[in-house]
Amino acid sequence: IKVFISFVLLQVLEMQGSFRAAAKAFVRQTLENPMDALKIVVPAACYVASNNLVLIASDYLEAPIVVLFGGLRIIAVGFYSVTLLQRELGLRRWIALFVLTASIVAVQMDKQRTGPDHAGDEGSKNLVLGLVFAGASCAISGFAGVYFELVLKGSPISVWVRNVHLATISLPFATSAVITKDWATIRSCGYFAGYGSAAWTYIVVKAAGGLLIAAVIRYADNILKCFATASSVVSVAVISAAFYDFALSPMFFLGASGVVYSTLLYGDALRNVAGCSRLPLALGGQGCDCHYDGDACLGAFGGAGGVADDTTRLVESPTTDEPNERSMPAQ
Repeated sequence: IKVFISFVLLQVLEMQGSFRAAAKAFVRQTLENPMDALKIVVPAACYVASNNLVLIASDYLEAPIVVLFGGLRIIAVGFYSVTLLQRELGLRRWIALFVLTASIVAVQMDKQRTGPDHAGDEGSKNLVLGLVFAGASCAISGFAGVYFELVLKGSPISVWVRNVHLATISLPFATSAVITKDWATIRSCGYFAGYGSAAWTYIVVKAAGGLLIAAVIRYADNILKCFATASSVVSVAVISAAFYDFALSPMFFLGASGVVYSTLLYGDALRNVAGCSRLPLALGGQGCDCHYDGDACLGAFGGAGGVADDTTRLVESPTTDEPNERSMPAQ
């Protein structure tokens, strides 16, 4: 399904609706850059491995711990963005990432608390083994996302062609994982047993969502994708509360507030917000030794914005209304 949607988007968005032109573009970009196309094998294998590792971890861990490690993927993305992409984040943005991680964990744990019991069979729990699988999934997922961004932004190949490559290469990995784990069920019931309209709708939505994520990574970056994902989790919870009687607890409001704050902090949008300008730089404020008139920063010298412009400011004489001659340009 993802291959089909990607090809349609390539045809409509880049080839003016021509199927033949889209097919030629796909073949040309693939054959002209064969090694570039093969780079997609790395994130494809990593995504499949990460998804299967988190499923295995959920068999050994309680749901809140799995949620916690899911949130730590944000920190992994930040780490790999610095090491692989040589991106400078700074203290303020690192604080924003940690606040976002804690906030999204709080929101998701609240959903687990109000949802059905996912504790499962207590006898199958193994904390150490579960933590190993969850930690590996977190690290691999973060690496895959950042490496995929590196491949997308460092290549002339279209993002939609890249998605065809990713989906095609992921297929054998995913199929082998399904056969290894559920071969007995497939033999007795068939591969598509239990697939109803809801399941197919979910698959189509997930495929389309994956393409949107790829576009966000191509034209923005992985970290902004994390903020978008966190905001979507909060939005889904609010919609669920409005239409499906989902109970919103104080923990949810705390987590949602943290998501909003971390988003504004990462984008440095709090600097001129009333009441926030006095915060340290790392927490989104102006961080200067300012004189204030109410909430307005007058600067260390009484000037707007907290910085004195010594090249244009006249020094006033203490005994006269006229400017001091020391400040006037030579005649």
